[in-house]
Amino acid sequence: MKLLFTGGGTGGHVSPALAIAERAEKGYGIKTAFVGRRGGGENKAIKDKNYKLYEIEISGLIRKISFNNVKRLFKLCRAMREAKKIIADFKPDAVIGTGGYVSFPVIKAAQKLRIPTYIHESNSYPGLVTRLVAKKCDAVFLNTEAACQYLKRQDNVKTVGNPVEARFLSIDKKRARARLGIKKDEFLIVSYAGSGGAEKMNEVILDFIKCFSSKKAKIKHIHATGKKYYDEFIESYKDGESSENGITVLPYIDDLHIALAASDIVISRSGAMTLTELSASKSAAILIPSPNVAGNHQYKNAKALEDKGAAKIIEEKDLTKEILANEIEKMINNPKEREKLSKNVSKEFKRDAETEILKEVFQSAKK
Repeated sequence: MKLLFTGGGTGGHVSPALAIAERAEKGYGIKTAFVGRRGGGENKAIKDKNYKLYEIEISGLIRKISFNNVKRLFKLCRAMREAKKIIADFKPDAVIGTGGYVSFPVIKAAQKLRIPTYIHESNSYPGLVTRLVAKKCDAVFLNTEAACQYLKRQDNVKTVGNPVEARFLSIDKKRARARLGIKKDEFLIVSYAGSGGAEKMNEVILDFIKCFSSKKAKIKHIHATGKKYYDEFIESYKDGESSENGITVLPYIDDLHIALAASDIVISRSGAMTLTELSASKSAAILIPSPNVAGNHQYKNAKALEDKGAAKIIEEKDLTKEILANEIEKMINNPKEREKLSKNVSKEFKRDAETEILKEVFQSAKK
């Protein structure tokens, strides 16, 4: 059996596809391949794991007809043709999409060719691609039941949770801290804003590092800026890569599973996949929801956890170095609170979503 995965735009769209592909190959010996957007930084994760990768050019979908969208329409038509060629080359038994614009032409091409199609939606408010293709998919896999209300067809929907790579479950705190050289009496802060980074978060984290993290002997701080902001961040903070003051600045945290497992507190966005990885890693976190997402779903994600005592929230409009330093100081001085957050967030993790997805694919293939 062969499975073709497609997803991109952010690491949050690629991560679930990688988790399902990992289980498919290692657990069932299935051959897999990926389709990503040409030049997408999120493709690095796919390449690093040596999966076969096809790339097509796609820059967005047309929400309304206008003169400015004519060029985009031509690109979409070309992407559909490229997708058909990829399908003809790889000959998949099924196509599984995990969101992002690149999923649309691949899934639509597969549907025209009568190849079974599936899509996984990690957010509580489904993305545009999911809403457009869900009706004709053989199955739509959701992270939360709340997303179901936004889909016109209901009989092909299954709530399974978010697939997560096995590496997030394979390392404990003690071993992770040893890997990073973090001593028992040191406090590790890990901060990041997804694969793309975030300008406001970087600005505040930079000031926070200067006035707090770098001034405390027992503080270690790993910060990922996102590739776009890395050079500017380093220029503003000359000692960013020095380990002497406990600060490590990276464009992207390749071994995120180790960093999360080793952390005492995480500062992050609250996208659905980020929260799944935090819950799998049992990570106490301060969440800073992105205000620039459809349906304000990141705030809703974060609030659901905060209401269960599983995370803390600082809204971006309120984010300052002083407020952040005050919250971190509280966490340093209150290990029982960190333990409570860790315990409660771990309860939110749903295991074996990738297995549930593959079982459904197998059952459909037998029909």
